[in-house]
Amino acid sequence: MIRGEGDEPPAGTLPMPDLRGQPVYGAVSALAGLGMLVDTIPARSSKAQGTVVAQTPKPNGATPPASEPATLVISIGPGKRGTAVVAKLTGLKSRDAIRNCAVATVACKLPFVESGDEGTVVEHTPPEGQKVPRFSPVTLSVAR
Repeated sequence: MIRGEGDEPPAGTLPMPDLRGQPVYGAVSALAGLGMLVDTIPARSSKAQGTVVAQTPKPNGATPPASEPATLVISIGPGKRGTAVVAKLTGLKSRDAIRNCAVATVACKLPFVESGDEGTVVEHTPPEGQKVPRFSPVTLSVAR
């Protein structure tokens, strides 16, 4: 996994920011900007749809090592979810794919695979163009 590009400090050297109450895109972008990977998990909540309601590691805890993503629990809201369309994510660097998932209002899960260009999404399910309920999980297989 490519970490600490440019002037970014490597994961594990900073305290985990408190992202609870933040919109998912801002939270994902903040962690990606720190060189971290992020899993997002949908959960029913009274909070507005797309709001971070929990996180691991906890705020001010150590950021995860380079081989492990942080986890953000995202509210699907109390009402109807609406739909989202899965974007083309294959071939993107993992951090770009994670940001695209947040923009498209889908959750993302990052299992690692042993083939392909390191740090790149080699496949994803559901496939590009499929309609899913907002914040449904999309599995991004990322090359190690």
